[in-house]
Amino acid sequence: MFRSASILSFVLPLFLGYSYGLELQSGEWTNPRQLTAEVQHGKRLKLIVENVNYTGYRWTFNGTYVSEKCEVKTIGDTSSTLICSDIDWSDEGLYEYQGITWSGKSEKILSVYVKVVACEKSKKHDVELIEKAAQKKRECFCSGITDRCEMADDLFRKKIVVRLLNNHMISSKWSSNDIPVPLKYYSLPMQLKGNLLMSYGGFLVIPAMEKRDDGSPDIVLQGNNQSLVYNSDLGSSTSGELNRRSIQMTEQGWRDLNGRYVSRNTFMTVLSKVKDFYIRSSAANNGLEPLDVVLDSADYKDHGLGKVTTVEKCECRVGYVGLSCEKCSSNYYRRHAVGPLGVCVSFKERWDLAKESIERHQRLEEYRNQLRTL
Repeated sequence: MFRSASILSFVLPLFLGYSYGLELQSGEWTNPRQLTAEVQHGKRLKLIVENVNYTGYRWTFNGTYVSEKCEVKTIGDTSSTLICSDIDWSDEGLYEYQGITWSGKSEKILSVYVKVVACEKSKKHDVELIEKAAQKKRECFCSGITDRCEMADDLFRKKIVVRLLNNHMISSKWSSNDIPVPLKYYSLPMQLKGNLLMSYGGFLVIPAMEKRDDGSPDIVLQGNNQSLVYNSDLGSSTSGELNRRSIQMTEQGWRDLNGRYVSRNTFMTVLSKVKDFYIRSSAANNGLEPLDVVLDSADYKDHGLGKVTTVEKCECRVGYVGLSCEKCSSNYYRRHAVGPLGVCVSFKERWDLAKESIERHQRLEEYRNQLRTL
């Protein structure tokens, strides 16, 4: 109970750059002031009691001593400050300040329930990290070996240019629709086959062709026992050259032979080992333009065409090499019995398995021989 007309003030600077202050003036006050406050996790709690007149004081937390990380500062007998740095979840609870009268009686002056809450910035940062990690995991192809990757930052753009030749033409049907006559397709040369992962995110520039309504694809990619088709009028743009189309080499717009759009993983699986690459022949050109195909790729050498920022660089496990872990290390071979891309197995492991099989067979023969002698 306060019997003087002195000013009692509580100052709670609990937020970043923000102080909560309360001043009370009363000649008679029988109930202690009850307050509730929130402190962000990892921040500082500071409670100040000023303009009091007691012979002693005591700060408590949940009825007992305050944490050792808390510091108490006093100015004479009229001011006391409790400072607790780096608040964590275990510091949530009831903080009280008690004054000791001349008669030795304890009077409760301040009672504050402090609730520890997550820092908004920290929560946002955590969510961003989780989303970024999930996105990164989704974006990592890495041949299914790892989900740890980043974009390679030491690659430069280069262009692969090939000429379409009539003696490289085939007749085929790639549409599920009823097409009376097979269409003619150019089979691209070896420069545009094999491992084309360095071309991911780059552009493929092809001669423009007339639109067909029968669903026949303009481009066909085959590799790793899968076939993908693309119609250039769906997602391509006109290049700076006359009668040419530019298509970005990502999974966007590519379908399987059943008409379903494919995932990034499927598209890059095919890119990692292209067996056949076809482009539909068109009468729209009429021989007016060179029948060239240009494909962007990446190289460690600077060709003056700018940097490449769309090719991944993975942290491969032992036994795998390549930016996307698409190759087996030396002394390893690819075993295709597991997954669409197979796995890399060491020759030593293969030998150990073979030796174990031979020894097992020998033990079995010895057992059979023993049975025959009985």
